[in-house]
Amino acid sequence: MQDVLSTKQAAERLHATSRQIIRWIHKGYFPNAYKLDPDAVNSHFRIPVSDIEAFEEKRRGWQRTE
Repeated sequence: MQDVLSTKQAAERLHATSRQIIRWIHKGYFPNAYKLDPDAVNSHFRIPVSDIEAFEEKRRGWQRTE
């Protein structure tokens, strides 16, 4: 099983809020994120560390072009 982070852990790592992480999930920035209970409306998400790392790399690219 691959390593995953909760939205709170991802927020801490990315210096964002949990709410922002959920927005990014819905925008597709973490394509492998999943709900712990797919049938629940307000289920907690888990985000693979590989998605976080890919996002960090992409964000570094955004910062270089600014």
